[in-house]
Amino acid sequence: MSSLKIPSGTYDSTWDDKNRVIIPAPLRRYYKGTLFVTQRTIKCISIFLPEKWDEYRDNIQKAFDMKAIEYKEYDRLKRCEISAARESVVDQKSGRISIAPKVREWAYLKDKKDCIVMSTDICLEIWDSDYYYNTYLNDNLDYIQEAANKVGAMSASGERKEEKA
Repeated sequence: MSSLKIPSGTYDSTWDDKNRVIIPAPLRRYYKGTLFVTQRTIKCISIFLPEKWDEYRDNIQKAFDMKAIEYKEYDRLKRCEISAARESVVDQKSGRISIAPKVREWAYLKDKKDCIVMSTDICLEIWDSDYYYNTYLNDNLDYIQEAANKVGAMSASGERKEEKA
């Protein structure tokens, strides 16, 4: 497991006429060279460092091997995310990385000039900002709130707080 600590954050970015997106300047020291680009089931594009890609791909396989996901789920994840992945090289001068047009279309970014780039603990995610803020977050608000409540119910020591009746 990688110990590389990449800062999180959300950045505005743009596409050029060659289907390349700009990796935000604060993240370029981490995201350089050859990276893995894929579409995600959540309708965004993800950019992985090679070691993080291997880890992600291995985790999908482990989930199936441990019966945490069924074959149908495993098969669909492999087809949608793993098989769609391509290696792409970051242009050192401009900080841009090429994205396949079909992958861009999958993430509702076909004719868009602007996007957001989110740095997560495992990858960069490229989103159509309208879709992310107006659809994805709204559709998942209950799950997000439930997760936030669970995190809030934990003490600083990491132990679960007793709930008051």
